[in-house]
Amino acid sequence: KTTDGETTVNEYVWTESAQQWELTSGNGLRRGTRSTAWPVPGLVRVDTEITRNLDGTIVDQLVERSQVFPWGTNLIERVVDPDGAALTTRWSYYDDVPADNPNYAHLKQQIAPSGYWERYEYASGGVIAKTIAQYLNAPTNAPDSLCRVTTTSYQSALPNVTIVESLLGQETARRYQTFT
Repeated sequence: KTTDGETTVNEYVWTESAQQWELTSGNGLRRGTRSTAWPVPGLVRVDTEITRNLDGTIVDQLVERSQVFPWGTNLIERVVDPDGAALTTRWSYYDDVPADNPNYAHLKQQIAPSGYWERYEYASGGVIAKTIAQYLNAPTNAPDSLCRVTTTSYQSALPNVTIVESLLGQETARRYQTFT
């Protein structure tokens, strides 16, 4: 690419034996690789991205695990700096309910690297009806009464949307939205 008389070269190389792509960019200042493996063939895919600087030192590393579900493939885990801080985010999905259940195939829970988590429930049409969020040190399977809960209900009559927030089972806020 040439812009204002300056040429920048980005080079992509596929290595069959390593099953990985390599991108050299910034006129050689940055070299990134992306490889894919199937440790559980046809079920779990692992994508690894490694970024190195000019002298070959790893400056960034990312590992993502995706799972094949009946509805498609979804990301289930991302680890930033797996050989160091191992900052891990995890996602789980509703794959254990009937296909006609409004929750089916949607995000069930996410857990951040800090340990903070949220769970989700859905209404028909795939809209989020309830978000259950960690409060203090509540475990991921804590009942709603120990969490921060946001319940959203939808209706065609005014108000179209009602949002109720509660903490430890006590309502703390209520909002309404209308659409004209």
